[in-house]
Amino acid sequence: MSEQSYYQNQPESLPKSSKAIASLVLSILGISILPFIGSIAGLVLGYIARNEIEDSDGALSGDDLAKIGIIIGWVGIAIGILGCCFAAFITFIAIASEEYSMLPLVLTTICA
Repeated sequence: MSEQSYYQNQPESLPKSSKAIASLVLSILGISILPFIGSIAGLVLGYIARNEIEDSDGALSGDDLAKIGIIIGWVGIAIGILGCCFAAFITFIAIASEEYSMLPLVLTTICA
């Protein structure tokens, strides 16, 4: 079998949507370096890329990249929300423990 016939039988790959690639990259950055901002940008680009790929009538590929970018974007948003809730809880506990640590001093001052 000659090399020429081998390469002729290979299907041409469609160009991938650059927005789908950017969605995936930004969503990954949203989990690691750019919380919320990267995730939101990844979500927006992911949805735009899916519409662009659907409207291209088969001229663009990358729907799987856009889907993965959307999923990772939502995971990044969820992690960010849970992180904010955890930080608020820890702050509340720290404030409450400081107030109660002063209680014996206040009671002894009032009672004396």
